[in-house]
Amino acid sequence: MISSWFYRKLLKKSESEGFATFFISMVKEVETEYPYAQMHVNIFVLYRLFKKARDQKLCQPSWSNDHH
Repeated sequence: MISSWFYRKLLKKSESEGFATFFISMVKEVETEYPYAQMHVNIFVLYRLFKKARDQKLCQPSWSNDHH
């Protein structure tokens, strides 16, 4: 199924960029809210959740990068 393949690709990318927990929690929230979508969340929805999770990660303060 293409959406599960796409989900795995996005999950791997989110892990490498450090926001996998945000992405997973957002997908689970959609699956909980819309149980009929559990087996095949639309790839466009998955990509939108990926972008939202990445944006949320970028908006958080990064204290570890502050070397002043």
